[in-house]
Amino acid sequence: MKEIKLSKRLKVIADFVRPDALVADIGTDHGYIPVYLVQNKIARTVIASDINIGPIESARSAAVKYGVSDNIKFVCAPGLDGIKEGEIDTAIIAGMGGETIIGILDAAPWAHARGVRLILQPQSKESELIKWLFDSRYEILDGKLVEDSGKLYMVMVAKAAQRRSAQTSKRNSIEDIFLQNKDPLLPEYLNERILKLRRVIAGMRQAKNTDICEISYVETELSKLCKLKGETEKWLK
Repeated sequence: MKEIKLSKRLKVIADFVRPDALVADIGTDHGYIPVYLVQNKIARTVIASDINIGPIESARSAAVKYGVSDNIKFVCAPGLDGIKEGEIDTAIIAGMGGETIIGILDAAPWAHARGVRLILQPQSKESELIKWLFDSRYEILDGKLVEDSGKLYMVMVAKAAQRRSAQTSKRNSIEDIFLQNKDPLLPEYLNERILKLRRVIAGMRQAKNTDICEISYVETELSKLCKLKGETEKWLK
């Protein structure tokens, strides 16, 4: 049987799936991750879900091509709507904006209540997603940066926090996790974020009606990232 080869981004996402997991790949697109998980006998069950029928048909075709169509359940539904409570213990939500991921999770509170392990890869609005996770009592457990086709992506693992604590608050800083893991792409990530925040601050200062508290918040974020950059320079030496 021909083996599927994942892109760097998809491989990092798949590597966060635990053995024998009950997985749903939300927004499955071409269905490559479900095929990979079945071929490598990583997941016990796999659901490929997408809001549109086109990607579902593409996923079916990929499953047939790689000989695993009988081992994947295909669902056409928005977000987690097509998944029954207790049917999964792991949800992959990747390749979409952070605000879309928030909407999917907000519409499925059972994912938090049942302690579903989330593997998330936002294409944008990463900071907004991380803030929402913390405010919604999720804890970020792990994360990794990956560069694919000249673009830097963030992959994170989150799960419902049992209780709010100082440690939980610290662990919800994805940059702290990257630093702790000595992620080799952290310096590049920090340079991009610092440059972006400096541009944001400059734009806010030029705007007429910008709230001074908003500027202060972004400046605090910038200061933290600059401090982390100094920490990365220590372990890079």
